[in-house]
Amino acid sequence: MNLTREILRYAEDAGASTIIVSQELYPRVAPLLGNSCLRSAIVAAYSDYLKQPTTLAVPDFIAAPRADLAGPGVTLWRDVLASGLRPGALTAGPDDLCVMPYTSGTTGEPKGCMHTHRSAMHTTVAGMRWFAIQPELTLMAVAPLFHVTGMQGGMNGPLYVGNTVVMLPRWDRNAAAQCVQRYGVASWTAIPTMIQDFFANPDIAK
Repeated sequence: MNLTREILRYAEDAGASTIIVSQELYPRVAPLLGNSCLRSAIVAAYSDYLKQPTTLAVPDFIAAPRADLAGPGVTLWRDVLASGLRPGALTAGPDDLCVMPYTSGTTGEPKGCMHTHRSAMHTTVAGMRWFAIQPELTLMAVAPLFHVTGMQGGMNGPLYVGNTVVMLPRWDRNAAAQCVQRYGVASWTAIPTMIQDFFANPDIAK
């Protein structure tokens, strides 16, 4: 939901030079490339991963064909994968900065919350142990993966345990119910308004 000036503030505050963005949001990023600290953008298309037909309602921005975007500093995610690059040696330690999600709460301008590898790993492991999540369970991820709730409960935690994950790009109570039924979803990390909306669905009994 961030707009161009909000993205700029986060990038400048964090000292970011590269952004990974889905193609429907790229127009918000384009004005910043080369005109701010952001020098490059890696642009991904969700439709690259729609490998099979589905009867589920797929949002238009997910189904949209990959756009052949080009320009200084622009690289398509498909081309990044095709390049076959391998990561360098791991040099970070447990007390080095791992991730910095931005949040404002009720305190005005969003602030970067600095998490070390140690604190991120602790939350990942302890959260899954607390809820006794076993590898055999299928989980659903719908909270944004760029913030703590979705990052830990929908991405890092299931990766650590080895779960199958059903992913929804946006909250949709009908799609969520269909996925629970179709894929045997046992659990998902949700916020209270999702739960209220889920059970307020007049078709839930079906």
